[in-house]
Amino acid sequence: NHAEPASTEWNASLPRFGIDFQLLRSLVSIRAVLELLDWAPVSQNGPQLRGPCPIHKSSSEKSRSFSVNVEKQAFQCFGCGKKGNQLDLFAAATGLSLLEAAWTLAERLAIDRSRIEKRKP
Repeated sequence: NHAEPASTEWNASLPRFGIDFQLLRSLVSIRAVLELLDWAPVSQNGPQLRGPCPIHKSSSEKSRSFSVNVEKQAFQCFGCGKKGNQLDLFAAATGLSLLEAAWTLAERLAIDRSRIEKRKP
């Protein structure tokens, strides 16, 4: 009788055939992700927000190395080089895999998991 890995319970709750990432991105704005991360911009110019990076944790509160375009649902950090969409941001900031981050986001934002779970291929 060998011990099961601790991740078994978590893996059992993950979708069997994956997540419809495109659908989830359409349901979750980058603004919602920033709110979950308790991130506040230092400056704003139209759809462009700038501030400290929630991924590499900028040393200064006044840092503007992290840039977000809320219209394009995209971010880029000129300090650590990370860039991507809202799911990439949540995964990088929380240290979760993309699948775990997507699942966690759905849960935290009360999105019905059955909506985004892929059915049998």
